[in-house]
Amino acid sequence: ITDQAAAQDVLSGKERGIDAKITRSENGKLVYHVAYPVTNSQGQRIGGLILGVDLESFNAVHVDPVKIGANGYAFIVDQEYRLLAHPKDKQSLPKPSGDLEFLRDIVAKKNGEISYVYQGVKKFAAFSHVQQTGWIVCVNATEDEILASTISMRNIIIGIGAGLCL
Repeated sequence: ITDQAAAQDVLSGKERGIDAKITRSENGKLVYHVAYPVTNSQGQRIGGLILGVDLESFNAVHVDPVKIGANGYAFIVDQEYRLLAHPKDKQSLPKPSGDLEFLRDIVAKKNGEISYVYQGVKKFAAFSHVQQTGWIVCVNATEDEILASTISMRNIIIGIGAGLCL
């Protein structure tokens, strides 16, 4: 176990280690590993604890509940263009997706926002690189949903303006 990146981080003095490489556990679950030091009563590091974090459970708690408007959602992609979390396509995770141009753009930029068309729908995505894992957390929404509130505000302003002119 000491050859895992998470264990190496803790053994080298870090307060936490993360190995973002997705592996299959003995029970068939997809996991990544997190390690923490174990200290004695004098605070001396005497070992470590390494945990396999079930990717499906992590996604159920931290990714799947995120909703942006009626159709927007969060997803996670890694540096190899694999979807690690996606609320609408859970069965095939991690899913190789390097053929999707917008994902290649997201991985190349690491942080920021883009607009793109996916299956004929215009979308916006904002994303941020997580240094500890190398993963990129993204949220997206359709252009129509994002612009709906802007259009509503415009109509209110026009209505108020027209009322002032009467």
